[in-house]
Amino acid sequence: MRGCIDMYEILKKDESGLINNKIASSMVKFVQEDNDSVIMDISRINISGDVLMHFMNSNWDAVLSTGVDNIDRQHQELFKLINNLVNAMNEEKSKIEIIEALSSLEEHAIHHINEEEAIQKQNNYPGFDIHQMQHEEFKECLRDIRSFLETREVSTLFIIHMQQKIFKWCREHMLNADRDLGEFLINSRRN
Repeated sequence: MRGCIDMYEILKKDESGLINNKIASSMVKFVQEDNDSVIMDISRINISGDVLMHFMNSNWDAVLSTGVDNIDRQHQELFKLINNLVNAMNEEKSKIEIIEALSSLEEHAIHHINEEEAIQKQNNYPGFDIHQMQHEEFKECLRDIRSFLETREVSTLFIIHMQQKIFKWCREHMLNADRDLGEFLINSRRN
């Protein structure tokens, strides 16, 4: 997932909402979870951060359940911490507060990943290598976000793009790899 952050510094916020800063292309394509596309001509919009947060706020839901309570609780906490990071950026908190929110997310993600991989090893999960590779991609995405936040100013488009990328990765990983792991663990305990 190298290049997790490849679109930024397009918009800046002023008293009237969002305005163009540097426009490479005024058309931005957002792909929703059901793979429908939404095309926005950002050179002609002026929306507030509150509207964006209402539109972009993502939460864990039961469709992401693996059937393993501990894993599901950790996934719920992961979504909460991602939203905390996004909210800190959207509310224009200090750089220190934003980095603290990211650090909390990173700590939880690393703890969760280590625990999940230990469970896979203990149970001889056949998809371990692929699962571990996906976890490494997520950790790299978090490192990319940290690098960006430590060296640049946060723009609204960066927030949108980062949130879209991170939630898309989480949902796809949970719906596929983690759900498969959950089924494997449940079936192993039945046998």
